[in-house]
Amino acid sequence: QKVLAEVKLHEQVGVLLDTTTLWGAGYDVKDHLDDVIGQVDSVIGLDKVKAVHLADPKYDLATHHTNHMTLGEGKLGLEGLAQVFHHEALADKLFILETPHDDMKAYAKAIEFLTR
Repeated sequence: QKVLAEVKLHEQVGVLLDTTTLWGAGYDVKDHLDDVIGQVDSVIGLDKVKAVHLADPKYDLATHHTNHMTLGEGKLGLEGLAQVFHHEALADKLFILETPHDDMKAYAKAIEFLTR
């Protein structure tokens, strides 16, 4: 919010939500996703959210680490990632999937699971 307030071309700026960064900062996107989305909406505004970086955190909640695992092998797992991916408030957002290795099989597995 503070950064957005300093931007001169406010209408032209968007925000990327990152599941690993949120998780590392203590926002429980696995068990309290509605609350987190509500906070994002009240502080930033969901209209400012343009994309979601869907990554699976390696470390525990609120550890301030942003490393991630292969999709489905981290703290959110495929079920947690799917909750974010299918949340109605994020339906019009661009999703960027990331796994730490160039593992096409991992991407294919995650994409197949998320699109079911």
